[in-house]
Amino acid sequence: MKHILIVLTLVIWSIFPVITNATNHDQPQESIVENNSTFSALEEIKQILKESYYKQVPEDVLNAKTIEELLSKLNDPYTDYMSSEEFDHFLEMLNQNYSGIGVALDISDEAVLITNVFKNGPADKMGLQNGDIVTKVDNHVLTDQPIEVIQSYFLGKENTVITVTVKRGKKELVFSGKRETIHIPLVESKLLDGNVGYIKITSFGEETYDEFLTHLNKLNKNKATKWIIDLRSNGGGLVLPALQMMDHFIRYKEDPVLKFVYGNGEEPILLEKTNLPLNKSIILTDEYTASASEILTYALKTNQAATIMGSKTFGKGVIQASDNLSDNSLLKYTVAEVKSMNNESYNNVGITPDIELNNLFPTIKSASDQWLSFARLYQQNKTGKATLNDIKVNIAPGKKITLSNYPLLTNDLKETIQSLMAQKKVEILTKSGWVVASPSKLSSIKVKMYELGDGLYVSESNSIKYETPSKKMLVKLKKENKVAWGKTYLKKGQIGRVTILSNTPLYKLNSSGKYILQSKSLNSGKQYPVYNLKKYSK
Repeated sequence: MKHILIVLTLVIWSIFPVITNATNHDQPQESIVENNSTFSALEEIKQILKESYYKQVPEDVLNAKTIEELLSKLNDPYTDYMSSEEFDHFLEMLNQNYSGIGVALDISDEAVLITNVFKNGPADKMGLQNGDIVTKVDNHVLTDQPIEVIQSYFLGKENTVITVTVKRGKKELVFSGKRETIHIPLVESKLLDGNVGYIKITSFGEETYDEFLTHLNKLNKNKATKWIIDLRSNGGGLVLPALQMMDHFIRYKEDPVLKFVYGNGEEPILLEKTNLPLNKSIILTDEYTASASEILTYALKTNQAATIMGSKTFGKGVIQASDNLSDNSLLKYTVAEVKSMNNESYNNVGITPDIELNNLFPTIKSASDQWLSFARLYQQNKTGKATLNDIKVNIAPGKKITLSNYPLLTNDLKETIQSLMAQKKVEILTKSGWVVASPSKLSSIKVKMYELGDGLYVSESNSIKYETPSKKMLVKLKKENKVAWGKTYLKKGQIGRVTILSNTPLYKLNSSGKYILQSKSLNSGKQYPVYNLKKYSK
């Protein structure tokens, strides 16, 4: 089954995203066969494939009498030909700045599937959704239509009206709107609670790496300490930005991290020396994570540099180049296959994530909302000893995460836990041990917080030992919590110290009365001064 991922925004550049070795059309070139440009193009294509295709080309392909027969026998979904007329039309559309509706499509023999609706674009305003199957554009039925024809139906001049008919479940729905010239950011980011830096990469273009660095530096300045890189619905693009990003996740080593296997040899992919890699990184993927996105994902997975989370990727583990032919037509063809250093390939198979979320959250709405929330939950996995009222989430056979302070979680994270609780995947630690959690048990959990001063709080836990300089203070604290006496020298204004027995999260209280997890934690074995020890319940 042939799948092609495309983005319909401004123009149809995504058919041939890179044009290399372009011929200078101002200089006439000798045709291989005079007065037969089609035959000339065919011979040129055969020569290119013999010299540069990523594997040996069968003789029956090289003996083909037409370009159509050659492509059919080659049976490579990523090797395509555009005639001079089609290429001229393509350039004309570029020059006239044709517009689209802001969607990414997966075009296969069976269906035209919307894989991504870009926020605030025409499709978003019209009401189209990820997962919609497009059956008609205006009055054009899409069944058995070439890819270029399907694209032409979506594209047009700015402000022209377009009507899109889709299947959504068992319903057939019709939406109308106007085409627009759309700018889709290649990279977006935001700082999430718990000092998690979230970076969404839409596509790998010429500016993607520079934009990535800009967002990375901004999040670093805002004290991000954990990372979620969202590659869902990213159909790829240029290879170079993906290779440049590897350096920020994989600890430097001299050995190659991947290799590109060409028809006449191999190219090892080496790291450049950069700063220390980003710690605690999660890569979010789905079935539309493809091409350059998969190269980055595969490198991080095979080098244990990040946790891959989501669903199995698209499975495009090959690289293409494009050549102009002497008659102004164009050939895009496969030049290399991506492989691990163990000679393994994900081409036509996809990359299986470390944690498969489509099993936990199978619906499309969950995939867009709860997958990110779950990734944030995973970043808060407690490493110390579990204490009373901690909760445990069974994320996969043999894989569990422990979370403390359920009442301190944000509402979206609580909703994610509740949806998992419906599948009996959540446990709570009671005085009798771990038991399956219920809504009533979770809602009854009360959190006790201690204010250490300067608006900083820690939760009541067996991981904290309180020390004070006077027995009077010791007696007062004994009413609330066990306190161990210890000699210590205190600075003026301090009423005591806390000694941390295991790593303990630190919180701040915002203006809405909500506790916000801070990037700084109190480290096991360390002592910290206490200025204003007060106890609160929530």
